[in-house]
Amino acid sequence: MIGIDECIEPNSYVLTISIDTHAAVINVDLNDKENEIFNNVRYYSLVGDYYYSISNVNNDVYNYRNLKNIFRKTLYEPTYVEMENLGKTMKPIYKQMLEGYKVYDERRYEKSCKIHNMVVYDKILSKFERLNDRYNQLYCYFNPSDAFLGIKLISLHKNMSNANDGIKYELVTPDDIDLSTLSGLIKLSMLVNGKDVVSQVIQEALRAPQIKDNEVIILNGDSIDVIRMSFFVSLIKLIFNDNCSINLIDFSCSHIYSKVSVTKEDKDRAMEYANVDIEAPASTVGKFGGKKYKKQKKIKRTKNVKKSKKTKKYKNRTRKNKS
Repeated sequence: MIGIDECIEPNSYVLTISIDTHAAVINVDLNDKENEIFNNVRYYSLVGDYYYSISNVNNDVYNYRNLKNIFRKTLYEPTYVEMENLGKTMKPIYKQMLEGYKVYDERRYEKSCKIHNMVVYDKILSKFERLNDRYNQLYCYFNPSDAFLGIKLISLHKNMSNANDGIKYELVTPDDIDLSTLSGLIKLSMLVNGKDVVSQVIQEALRAPQIKDNEVIILNGDSIDVIRMSFFVSLIKLIFNDNCSINLIDFSCSHIYSKVSVTKEDKDRAMEYANVDIEAPASTVGKFGGKKYKKQKKIKRTKNVKKSKKTKKYKNRTRKNKS
């Protein structure tokens, strides 16, 4: 068992949320505000890199039931342990699906089923496979059934750990809550706050000018048909007044949106993996979410050393630590 000093703060919350939508990456260069939004977010990606996802109805049923069996109970160890087990369970299943659709290659398989200690890009999440072809889903094999399409609250835990009893994450609600609906977000807000804190913020976002093909949110009655992942996370944090950590389990596509220009260097840098537990204290592992790259210090040369004609500049990458 992991020591009590490695838990998140007592009385804080841990949400585990699944994303089963169509999607595309729209930004790999997050600004400070977006990095702050993704602070304390652990991200499990089925595809693990800039690929289209693969799914079918049978797989959707298995994933949803499996996630509920894993997380929807009181836990006596950090949820990172369950996230790791999920990745180990899903990897051979995903390999079979890649082979079945005849798109298997070693790199794609190796990159799949990864846990990021930080969210390094923003995405558009959509309930439509082709929204005027805007997300370039031509080669998408992700075909979720209507019953599972959306963003689901898998579990909500409250940290009730103490020095005497050890680690305990108590299940707050056994209910299914569809967070890709306005009513679902309001239901979660009422559960935690006793009042609706999200509707006004959503209405303000709808009234604000939106960029075509890069909307913050599109609301269709009660259904949230399109939402930017960063805006979704900001709504969840608003509900919990930032007193939470979030596990995002993403089964959706992560290919680069065709209208976004991204260099190979930016893509590679953004896709650094690091397995650090967000339920460990901040003093131990630092903040999470967003990119943390530092430039290397320049090395002074002596006068006797000749400078080479060509020099290469390198940037340090995030250390791969795991607690």
